[in-house]
Amino acid sequence: MEVRNPNETKRELEILFTESVGRLLKPLEEEIIADIVAYPDEKRIAFLEYMKEMSNKQRQLK
Repeated sequence: MEVRNPNETKRELEILFTESVGRLLKPLEEEIIADIVAYPDEKRIAFLEYMKEMSNKQRQLK
């Protein structure tokens, strides 16, 4: 598992979610991402990898 800087994780999640829903994030959604970024490294990175995998699978279905 590649260790990422929390700010990199935050940016990757913002991009992932905004591209997935096709809009800017709402303030509450931004808070959720901030909470995720505050997780310990292992949990934060695991969540990001999970979301990337799920997003890639959704793209393949289209």
